[in-house]
Amino acid sequence: MIAAWMLYAIAVSGALALAALAVERALTLYRQPVRLAWLAALLAGLSFPPLSLLGWLAPRSGNSLGSLVAASLPPLLASPVHAYTRVEPWAGALDAALLGAWVTATAVILASLAATFRRLRREGTGWTREELDGFPVLVSLDLGPALFGLLSTSIVVPRWFRDLPAETRKLALLHEREHLRAGDIRLLVFCLVAVALVPWNPVMWWVLRRLRAAVEMDCDYRVLVGGANPKAYAGALLEVSERTGPLGLARPALAEPKSLLSRRITAMLPLHKSTRWPWAAVYGLAALALLALACEAPPPDRAAADLTGVPTPAAALGNAYPENTPGLEPPERVSFPLPAYPKLLLEAGVEGRVLSRFVVGPDGRAEPGSIEILETSHGAFETPVRNAIAGAVFRPGRLAGKAVRVQVQMPIRFVLPKPSVLMELRPSRR
Repeated sequence: MIAAWMLYAIAVSGALALAALAVERALTLYRQPVRLAWLAALLAGLSFPPLSLLGWLAPRSGNSLGSLVAASLPPLLASPVHAYTRVEPWAGALDAALLGAWVTATAVILASLAATFRRLRREGTGWTREELDGFPVLVSLDLGPALFGLLSTSIVVPRWFRDLPAETRKLALLHEREHLRAGDIRLLVFCLVAVALVPWNPVMWWVLRRLRAAVEMDCDYRVLVGGANPKAYAGALLEVSERTGPLGLARPALAEPKSLLSRRITAMLPLHKSTRWPWAAVYGLAALALLALACEAPPPDRAAADLTGVPTPAAALGNAYPENTPGLEPPERVSFPLPAYPKLLLEAGVEGRVLSRFVVGPDGRAEPGSIEILETSHGAFETPVRNAIAGAVFRPGRLAGKAVRVQVQMPIRFVLPKPSVLMELRPSRR
């Protein structure tokens, strides 16, 4: 279902965003550019959910670092999609509504962005070209300082900008020239359009905001490396910011929220070098743990749902062999994560049994689209079983010495008083 897929996307992008934040903190300690950390988080956060939908991402072995990290978190935080994996009668209607709202929101955002650019282009016809302090600029009535145009980008300054002190003008123009050289306006517009494709994901909007801030801070760094005086440059930021009106996400400029301006000025202060490396190590380890968690987060099972809201049938048997095929060496378990006993059923003293069927591929893993629940004594047992099967590792079945796809059937019993689980592979009933 769309809702499960959305929850998975938000969870994964959240872990990636926190990892990028840790990387940013570490890089800031050494005055290094940070935009790549946020750009990587944005692209990865947009890519993971589609890859999981195509079946290219699957849970790894239960002994992995990501699984250990996930095990230390509350279940709903470690895998929020678990709370939304059963197909209910109303799921189709809910997914249809979500899909309609998704498409509508994306269309509105893209239309608003296009309207903003059209308005700027229309206003730009009345701007005049001048050379100011050695910089070619467009002079507007009250817009800027900013960049204008995607294919042919120019620096735009308002009329009042000419009345600023010469040193302030020069530093502000140096700032915009650095944006121009780095192609920042194209980068931010591209990222804005990409995030508009998932308007329901608040994490991606936050990542975009952090990316924009990182673009500004990296630009400040390049200006200072070029020889600008930090005190004079900070003064220019303050003076221009007080007189500049915001123009939204359409362009990078000196006009930023006060919180970001404060961060930018703070970043120019001298560093305490003696305490850098311990904190850098802490941030680095945190980033690695969060990356592992994002990579190991179990995606929604495609056998349970898809983006249409209609339950998908099990993957076609295709060239998979039944376990009772003559001459076939059936798959054998190498490792199998213990299914978690549902807490409510455990406390209520409810035992259960789940009969599952799935295809073990030549790589020794259950193919995500093949996992079926044939019988279950209680619906709450289904999710733990699916997750356990998805994380299991098998010695693949072999026929004539060659690894082949084999369809297996596995009963799993949840037994009290201890949350133990018994399982066995046995030939499919024919």
